[in-house]
Amino acid sequence: MPETFFNFGVITISRLGFWLFWAGLLASFLIWKQARKTGLSEEKVFDVFLLTSFISLMAGRIGYVVSSWPNFSVDISRIFLVNHYPGMSFTWAFGAGIVTAILVAKSLDLEVWEILDIFTIGFGWAVVVGLLGLWRMWGLWGGLLVVAVGLTLAQYKIDTTTDLAPLARRNGIVTSAYLIFFCSCLLILGKPTKQEEVIFYLVLLVISLVFFMIKFPADVLQQIKKHLETKAVEAQARMKLLKKEDPFADKSRLLDRASDDADAQVKAGHERVEAMQRQMSLVLVQTRKALTKIKLGKYGVCESCGKMIDTDRLAAMPAATLCLICEKKREK
Repeated sequence: MPETFFNFGVITISRLGFWLFWAGLLASFLIWKQARKTGLSEEKVFDVFLLTSFISLMAGRIGYVVSSWPNFSVDISRIFLVNHYPGMSFTWAFGAGIVTAILVAKSLDLEVWEILDIFTIGFGWAVVVGLLGLWRMWGLWGGLLVVAVGLTLAQYKIDTTTDLAPLARRNGIVTSAYLIFFCSCLLILGKPTKQEEVIFYLVLLVISLVFFMIKFPADVLQQIKKHLETKAVEAQARMKLLKKEDPFADKSRLLDRASDDADAQVKAGHERVEAMQRQMSLVLVQTRKALTKIKLGKYGVCESCGKMIDTDRLAAMPAATLCLICEKKREK
């Protein structure tokens, strides 16, 4: 039987059950908060969450019964006496949860990866709280706590980044990033003993790595390309407008016998417009250069040292051609 946490008369609360209860509440709150933030229908999101949770728990129990069938074949009723014969297959529960979330999200016309990202935030912290009920798994708990904290801080940074923050967002990136670290923690710290569990986590780890390393950059580059194309059009439009605003563009001024002060004002206006035109021309050149690099597959590579430019720098300056170190060297 599971370790007793405390008793209320005839009611016994196990340590694991106590922490799983709070884990469920925390997951519900975080999922509700994420659903509101993204503007999705809270009702639909919770429909997916509740059905996914139910199917996941049932599958986890069934998986454990199947793997321990000799103990349950003696008395079938043991399957339902969870308090006396506890046990869950995390692999079955996890796999069934993912499949259920995908199928239900599609049936409700919701973006699958967006739903999985929302669930990942709640699931990440729910696992950390739930594992407090298992005293013998402190190593795994510590690893998953670090993952959950890191994921939350990364999500916060993305949400609070201004200007080009949408370029850093992509449906599925939170899920894939979490799965990479989650599977790594389970394989290294959880030390699964069953071969099928090891294979399951390894396959999930490989799929997450492929999704994160290959599909993510391609998607971000597409968004960056659209942003740069828009920026180039705006720069061209601005240059045309500045050309019209240039006092020297007014031919009638040549026929006027203006005072020296008026003539000085015209020259000052022309110099101001000319400076702004040079600036816009530089922006246009840099933007077109970045678009060419995207087309050639060389975007994000420093022209000086050949190393990859930091993503934070590219997020702030998509047309950057030098890394921060080389940029500082050039300024000196």
